Amino acid sequence: LGRPAGAIDDVWLRTSWQSDGTGLLEAELTASVAAFPITVEIPELSVVRSMAAPADVVPFGVEKVEPWSAESPRLYSAIVRSARETVSLRIGFRSVAISGETMTVNGAQVIFRGMNRHETHPLLGRVFDEDFARADLIAMKRAGVNAIRTSHYPPHPRVLELTDELGFWVIDECDLETHGFVVDGWRGNPSADTRWREAYLDRIQRTVERD
Repeated sequence: LGRPAGAIDDVWLRTSWQSDGTGLLEAELTASVAAFPITVEIPELSVVRSMAAPADVVPFGVEKVEPWSAESPRLYSAIVRSARETVSLRIGFRSVAISGETMTVNGAQVIFRGMNRHETHPLLGRVFDEDFARADLIAMKRAGVNAIRTSHYPPHPRVLELTDELGFWVIDECDLETHGFVVDGWRGNPSADTRWREAYLDRIQRTVERD
């Protein structure tokens, strides 16, 4: 993959929301030294943060922000610029925590009302159709669904952007099914064989990086 000198090879704007209504933003960047300075902008919040060198890539606070939740999916447009490339993102500020058996978002308990979702169209089969996917998610939302499971594979990238926009929790699945081994008494099941550990981790790590 050919990339211009000074490009941004990978970017993740990791966010959280504080109880005082402020946000915290941590930029995770993969870029050569030639890409710097790199600037993170959130125009709606008047945020302009310039990083002159890799050592300057540190978390920074953002004044009053509206938090993201499935009930109120507030997104902000963000721009990451280097000398040779501009990346546009949409981000939401939210803090997720698990205490015992309770999952909270921005301090409030979350209860999943979810369903499985497959990438399928009544006429096009497994060809992705964004308008159909949006209408499908809106129908789920109207029925009170707030979470989807991408059974059993990572979805089209636009699906994840739509769930950000419309307000869904996503259980992003990376297919590692071995239930067929039941017919042979589970002999040779990769999930119980440490020789498959690195292959399993590689697959799920790439799914996390992708999504």
